[in-house]
Amino acid sequence: MRALLRGLDGWARQGAAPPESRYPRLGDGTLTPIASVKFPAVPGVADPRIIPGPGQIRGGKVEMLPYLVPQVDADGNDVAGIRAPDVSVPVATNTGWNFRSASIGGTNEIVNLLGSYIPFARTKADRETRKDPRLSIQERYRDEDGYLAKLRAAAGELTKGRYLLPEDIDSVTTRGRLQWEFVTGQATTPRRADAARPPRLWRVRE
Repeated sequence: MRALLRGLDGWARQGAAPPESRYPRLGDGTLTPIASVKFPAVPGVADPRIIPGPGQIRGGKVEMLPYLVPQVDADGNDVAGIRAPDVSVPVATNTGWNFRSASIGGTNEIVNLLGSYIPFARTKADRETRKDPRLSIQERYRDEDGYLAKLRAAAGELTKGRYLLPEDIDSVTTRGRLQWEFVTGQATTPRRADAARPPRLWRVRE
């Protein structure tokens, strides 16, 4: 948002072209009917394809409207849009939806304005035990330094497109370190760092 506001200022005051828009498209398959979403079968996580679609009442009857959503990758993360470094170099699945808990009923409905954060397994053995189709942290990254190097590289690419400010790369790295500690069990809860706000970590309700 900070980078885009700077782009808006340059466009409005100096006539500089704004950053290129990025959004899901039907033409390249990054926007798709919800039935075609390839969300992985993560144990304990409800299938997003059952989320009720939009409708309108006509003549006393409910008429369902087209229900198009972003396509996801093998990890369940959206493939289109401005992919933040912790999405393009992930340690978890990040979604824009979260199902209601059985304790409050309506488990096929989602909670308004609440996403989900579903960490990957730490090791290949853990993943296989859980039958989680997503690669583990161990299978993705050599170690914490290797992960942070990839995260910084992804942040650097975003600065080239003017989607991220160069002065914010350190904050991205600090956030990444907090997430690494959390998902690898080095920290049981996110801790506040001087350089960045800690991530909000949401788990899917079963």
